Amino acid sequence: MSSSRFASLPDDPPIIGRYRVYGDLAAGGMATVHFAKLIGAAGFSRVVALKRLHRHLAAEPHFRAMLLDEARLSARVNHPNVVRTLDVIDDGDDVVLVMEYVPGESLARAVAGARGRGRVPIEIAVAILVGVLNGLHAAHEARDAHGTPLAIVHRDVSPQNILIGVDGAAHVIDFGIAKAASRLTSTTDGVAKGKQRYMAPEQLLGETVSRATDVYSAGVVLWELLAGAALFDGPESEGIVTRALTDVTRAPSAVADGIPATLDAIVLRALARTPRARFATARAMAEELAAAVSPAAPAEVAAWLHRVVGDALELTEERVARIERHEPTAEGTHSAASARALEGLARPAPRSSDEAPTLAAPASTPRRTGRGWVRAGAVALAALAIAAFLASGGVGERRARVSPELQLSAARLAASPASAPSTEATPAASTVALPADGPSAAAASPTAPSLAHTPSVATRPPAPRAPRSTTSAGTPPAQALCSPPFLFDADGHKIYKPECFH
Repeated sequence: MSSSRFASLPDDPPIIGRYRVYGDLAAGGMATVHFAKLIGAAGFSRVVALKRLHRHLAAEPHFRAMLLDEARLSARVNHPNVVRTLDVIDDGDDVVLVMEYVPGESLARAVAGARGRGRVPIEIAVAILVGVLNGLHAAHEARDAHGTPLAIVHRDVSPQNILIGVDGAAHVIDFGIAKAASRLTSTTDGVAKGKQRYMAPEQLLGETVSRATDVYSAGVVLWELLAGAALFDGPESEGIVTRALTDVTRAPSAVADGIPATLDAIVLRALARTPRARFATARAMAEELAAAVSPAAPAEVAAWLHRVVGDALELTEERVARIERHEPTAEGTHSAASARALEGLARPAPRSSDEAPTLAAPASTPRRTGRGWVRAGAVALAALAIAAFLASGGVGERRARVSPELQLSAARLAASPASAPSTEATPAASTVALPADGPSAAAASPTAPSLAHTPSVATRPPAPRAPRSTTSAGTPPAQALCSPPFLFDADGHKIYKPECFH
């Protein structure tokens, strides 16, 4: 399909933390969910979902604490049927929850798309609820880092907070008003939070909620999927509260045909007014559901989802693909606090081709050039050659025959800072031949000092050491002094000149 159906992506999408933020994915009364792309190293990227407080709420401590609570609680729930929390950002200007992006559609929109096509097939409905109940059970059982139960109660189980992935898996989302034993924000009993249509009686009355409260809400969702109608119709008002507290709940089979009695019993048990009369856990309800009716396979759920909201899924898929391919031409804009946080990630200035591949070196430490490392290696080899000679057999006799000047040069070489790799600016790196006892090829660069052994050179006494000559650019000693770069002692042993390898 043509991408002209979408507005062009911005050249400079705003950046929050490590994420480039694109268009809205969903919106609610407290926050907006955006598409975003992680800015990773080495070209790594990943599309995620950012839940961001509305601007007028971001400055309110209570709402900031609520979103941070949601991040902390949902991060402790690790289950395939719960959308994972990946990161949280609180930079002073924004509070943002980073969640994995799951391609799919909400159950509410899927049901709306199915209108006119008949009600949701029973096996599909059972498969969705089994996944939801397993995700809820994982939340109910979640513990903190010390192993203490968090006693999480979602309190807002509804079709809007159930996401059906394109792979057919159901996911619980939005722990924004979840109750837990260790929330930063108050969840005082007596205040009803959630959607009235799906609230348990104790929740409507503002009484203590428990995992049984979520079981009731899941029962309402299942009732509506099976019956193809709302359990409590009409706008949310005191009328719904009264009906939920006083009316006798009808079995789904009283509204729709073809529902087995075993399913009726499970739904009515989940909708019992007394929490103790419901299933003890969400998992227990999931197990009875799966035993009563074989759930549809994930591939069947995925095929149903594409039948009812295929166009919307295709549009979203195309939009995500464009975000993944998008390469901004500008650096992006940040909030002041986000910009400060990103200052430490600024890219270093490009290095020249002959520099060693170092990471951020202190400003006071000059970078070492490629030729500096070569020269350092040559110095080390010369030092080893001298040490090996001095330590070899007959040391006392041979040492007496080595010129005093050469011995002094060796001592200076061992103690001098010049033995460290050079940090001077140097011309392009040259190829240097290593010392050898036999003939060697000449150095690849005509400017490089030759370290090759020349067999035709006759034995001669040590020559007096001439002052080292360097240019203002720090070039090596004059070639005349280091050609060849070695001497012979009285026994014909080759001795390398240390000054030629500084």
